[in-house]
Amino acid sequence: MKKTSIFSTRHSIFHIFLVLCILGLFIGGSVAVLKNMTMEAVAADNSQLSYHSISVSMGDTLWSVAKDNYTEEWGSLSVYLKEIKRCNALASEEITAGSSLIVPIYLPSKSANANYGMELPR
Repeated sequence: MKKTSIFSTRHSIFHIFLVLCILGLFIGGSVAVLKNMTMEAVAADNSQLSYHSISVSMGDTLWSVAKDNYTEEWGSLSVYLKEIKRCNALASEEITAGSSLIVPIYLPSKSANANYGMELPR
């Protein structure tokens, strides 16, 4: 009897499974990146990213600020919320009344610089 053939079969099945898992992760990651790139390309065609400063009022939450300023170019409210956190270097979603937040917004390309002068590098 050849015990090595049993082990090499199990070993081969494991390697095939491992390759399929890695391939699935690669394809899933690629789809996510391509979806994000497509969303940014659509937004870039129709509008320009700009930034404005808002004052946080009593009762405001980061979610309410995001909801008030959200536009469809962001794809989802949670993506937009993450961008607001990134722009303001926030580690959590806590904000306090009286503070200021920088809020990214998409404006039509013709009026991008007419209403808001603050531009931040990406």
